[in-house]
Parts: sequence; C-alpha cells; structure tokens
Amino acid sequence: MWVFPVYVMDTSDSFFDVTYLTFVTSQGERIFSASALFWPFDTTMWILIVSSTGLSLVVFKFLIEATNRLGIGGEKLYSSDENGVATGKDVWGLEHQVNFIINSLLDQDTGFLPLSGPLRCFVAFWLFFTLVITSVYRSKLVTLMAFPVMQQIPRTFEELAYSDYKVGFMKHGDSAYNTLAASSDPVYVKLIAEMEVVTGVGLDCLEKVVQTKYGCIAYEFSLTYLRERNLSDSDIRKLVFAPDHTYNIWTGLNFEGRSIYKKNFDKWLRLTRPMYFADIWETRDMYQNVRTPKRNWWKETGRMERARETSDEDAESAALTVKHVLGAFSVFCAGVIIGLISFLSENMYIHGSLMINMLTRVLQGSCSYSFGKR
Repeated sequence: MWVFPVYVMDTSDSFFDVTYLTFVTSQGERIFSASALFWPFDTTMWILIVSSTGLSLVVFKFLIEATNRLGIGGEKLYSSDENGVATGKDVWGLEHQVNFIINSLLDQDTGFLPLSGPLRCFVAFWLFFTLVITSVYRSKLVTLMAFPVMQQIPRTFEELAYSDYKVGFMKHGDSAYNTLAASSDPVYVKLIAEMEVVTGVGLDCLEKVVQTKYGCIAYEFSLTYLRERNLSDSDIRKLVFAPDHTYNIWTGLNFEGRSIYKKNFDKWLRLTRPMYFADIWETRDMYQNVRTPKRNWWKETGRMERARETSDEDAESAALTVKHVLGAFSVFCAGVIIGLISFLSENMYIHGSLMINMLTRVLQGSCSYSFGKR
C-alpha cells in the first residue's frame, strides 16, 4: 500500500508585492533637421511675426506720407557724419523702410533714424518688439542645437498598438496572454494580432528594445530583473518604462499549513506596505545579489566597457557635431548659391547690354555704309 504525503500550504492575508503587465521602449533618437531653424516658434507665431513686419511697413508708409503732407519733416533721415555730428539727408523711401525693418529684425545697426515725432515713437516700440522676439528666438535656438528634440515614444498601450513600433510579448505563463486574447478591447485585439510572442527567459525581447524600434510587453518584475542581470549601464539608460500598466497581480507569502508564525507575520507585513519596506528590500536585493555579481563577472572577463558606470553628465557631455547646426550650414550653402546666381545674372546683364550695344553699332555702321555707298 502506497502512502503519498500531502503538504498543506497557506498564504499570508496581506499581500507582499504587486506586479503587473507593462511595456518598455527605448528613449528614442534625437531629431536633427535643417528645419530646426523654424522650431523655436510655432506656425501661429511665424504668421504673427510676418504679419507684424508687413503691418510695420504699412505704418511707416502712412506716417511718412502724412507727415510729409503736413510739413512736419518726417521724410528726412537721421544720420551722422564722420565726426559723429547728426545730419539730416535723403528721404524715407521704400528702400530705407525695408532696410530699417530687416536690419532691426536681424539685430543689425539700421544706420539712420527718423526725425519726426510720430515716426520716432513708432520706431521705439518697434525696436523693443524686435529686441524681445530676437532674444527669445536666439535662446530657444541655442537650446534646440545643444539638446535636439527627442522622438515621441508611446506611453500607453493604445499608443503602442497604433504606433510604428514592433511589439513583443514576453510569455511567462499563459494567464496574462489568455486574458488579453479573450479581451474584446480594440487595443488588446490589435496587439494580440500583431505582436510577437517571446518564450523562454525573454532576454531577446529586451535586447531588441535597445537595438531597434521595439516595444516589449512583460511583467514589471521580469523586466527589472533582466535589465539588472544582463544589461550594461549605457543600455539601461536607453530603456523607458511606460507609466501605463494592466493585469495587476497581488502576491502574498506562502507558509506551511497552520504555521504558528503566520498570524504575527501578517501583522508586521501589513505595516511594511505604507512604509515601502518591500520596495527597499527589492532594490537592495537587485543591487547586492544581481547587479553587483554581474559587474564583477564582466570585470573578471575583461569586459570593462560594459562594467563602467555612466551618469547623466556622461550622456550630456558630448561635443556639438555638424548634425546639431545643420540648419546654419544649409542657410550658408543657400546663400552661396544665391550669391553665385546673382553674380552670373548681373554679369550676363552687363555683358549682354555691351554685346547688344556693339551689335547695334555694327548694324548701324553697316546700314550707314550701305546707304552711303548707294
């Protein structure tokens, strides 16, 4: 007769930990673009700036015509000679108006100011407006060059499902997968239909996140353990845990059936949750029993680059490259091309005029000779 031992297990009344399904992605890449020159302001701001510039030209023209008709003398320019003595000369033509507006927007010396009171009042406010706009633009532009914009990454399961990210599901047991597969929610239906199921340890899923545009769905504790156990500091810094989560599981501690310690342990376990003792224990356990042995093994095997600890200062200390100032070089190249085109057009115009004059003279001489000979 066979006798099989029966073990009775009991579970603590208060939960020890909670885990849930979440997903992790990389922090995205920095966006380098020549159009960054326009990013300091949005479309509405650019429209307002262009409209304000056009309106200022209209106000200039109106005030000049009005003061000229009233005989106030607003048509004169305020300038200075070589000795710094103020002199009035020329008139406020359209060329002077455009030059004044453009130079003030580019923070350049305008070279002259109006003499009439109305124009001087308007110019004072216009210069203050350009001072604020140009200062804000420069400060924002420097920030965008030094710290380019990051790509937008999905933060929720819905954003992940409808993004261009490939999705992997780390299958540790069937309960979570079956729950998502049985759901009628459109987000979960789309994820189940398109995601890749990763079995085993699941390290491949996490490595794809570091290397490609990939989102890995798994239990939060599994992701934390694999990250601390296998990835270097530089790779860990690339991971971003999504704030969204689903399929929560509350877990307790198992005891031997009818254990005399269960009642007292439950009492003390309830006190640990508000004081976050369990989180502290988990963090220390990951560092002492997982992270430190991993780094020691890397040092022993000569993998010093992976074992080196990095910080925020290391990630932000990289020097500026051409990609950071791509817009400035694009504007420079455009200026060179426009300058050459202007040079060629002027030379063609001048030499073309000379050629036309020469041909005209030749034709006139030939005609005169022919008529004279007749």
